[in-house]
Amino acid sequence: MGLGYSGKVLFVDLTTRATVTRRIHEDVYFRYLGGSGLGVKLLTELGNPTIHPLDQRNPLIFVPGLLTGTLVPGATRTSVVAKSPLTGIFGEASVGGTWGAECRFTGLDALVVTGASLEPMYLWIPDAAVEIRPAGHLWGKDTFETTAAVLAETDPEARVGCIGPAGEALSWIAAIMFEGELARAAGRTGLGAVMGSKRLKAVAVKGSRGLRIAEPKQLLDWGAPVHKDLAAKFGIFTTYGTSASLEVHEERGALGIKNFSSGDFRAQAPRISGKVIHQHYLHKQSSCSGCPVHCWVVLAPRSTFGRGPEYETLGSFGAMLMNDDIDSVVRANELANRLGMDTISLGNTIAFAIEAFERGLIDHRQTGGLRLRWGDPQALLTLIGKIGRREGIGDLLADGSRAAARKLGKGAEALTVEVKGLELPMHDPRAFWSSALNYAWAAAAPVTWMPSPSPWRAACRFRSLGTTAS
Repeated sequence: MGLGYSGKVLFVDLTTRATVTRRIHEDVYFRYLGGSGLGVKLLTELGNPTIHPLDQRNPLIFVPGLLTGTLVPGATRTSVVAKSPLTGIFGEASVGGTWGAECRFTGLDALVVTGASLEPMYLWIPDAAVEIRPAGHLWGKDTFETTAAVLAETDPEARVGCIGPAGEALSWIAAIMFEGELARAAGRTGLGAVMGSKRLKAVAVKGSRGLRIAEPKQLLDWGAPVHKDLAAKFGIFTTYGTSASLEVHEERGALGIKNFSSGDFRAQAPRISGKVIHQHYLHKQSSCSGCPVHCWVVLAPRSTFGRGPEYETLGSFGAMLMNDDIDSVVRANELANRLGMDTISLGNTIAFAIEAFERGLIDHRQTGGLRLRWGDPQALLTLIGKIGRREGIGDLLADGSRAAARKLGKGAEALTVEVKGLELPMHDPRAFWSSALNYAWAAAAPVTWMPSPSPWRAACRFRSLGTTAS
């Protein structure tokens, strides 16, 4: 096996508690690399396009990028892949942080979870070993509490990915959260629900093996000056993070505003900008592993704590809802992270609900007396809590805007802004037509499935990937 990857993939079947590490032929790496490429390959080999995404046979796949864990600046990503509850087709959620590098330091290139446990469980993976541990005492806890508890039970230097109450409730807009209070989200396409359907609460990894690089000195000589250059090139992003772009996107007409029905948030945008967060909430800057930009804004522990909202969250909890109250946006971000929800789909779905309420498609009886209004900070926080736990009106909205609209009927689907069920990010395609093509194709592109009647048997054979037992 060549340098830069181990060739090892860990398979865990939560139904039978069987675990096996298998080797993948290096030709697969040359064709599919790592991350989403290898994730797609694994899913098409192991998945079954005819099953429901929350069926236990839907494999949940974690694949760090090929360069994740190396000195290459910005190479920090991990792809989580499964059949999506929101779209019913291939779903991927990408996340930065440090989990991917730590996973690769265990000697693994990927983790594939199949089956479902009868009782809540979590995985503890130190250096390619694996333990399936009970997690009944963690079920119901939020992602901050879960991460702290798992670290106390395993290793304080481990890295944890977990679901919150939204994933447990099988919300189709549930995320898988990493880094605890620093809250990095594999948020898109509802893969937190897939993890919840398996009764898998968390995956903790801790490695000490490092990566074998073919020419480490050459990589170091190349990477050192690039690290310095990147910090300077990213300019204000090194100070404010992605939230620095809010006002720029608003000026270009690319910011999603009022359920994508308005094009003007000019007066309000400066009130929820990255500069305001930096001025009133900043505690320190941080970053994903090996990234020189340091774009994370870690909040001071006053009324809230954790990591500050980035551009997408400022847009979805701010402009999409005509909300310019920065305190409520920061608090909403923390609440969504604790519950384990995709802030993009969540903000879109709340915007849909407000417009549906305005038009009489949702009434006070359904909301429990809660009045849904644009720019109402308290309604935002109340709805997030209800959606994350499927309480009252939250049960209607917990599977995203398209599912809610279909339940409401009466033409409610005309108020949704989504592609194949996946709500749009905060980049209005009317400003950049290339985005429209990207949204349409990325959500609708077919996947050539090669299903097997048993994903676990397919994993054990895995003939087209050239695997052998390890």
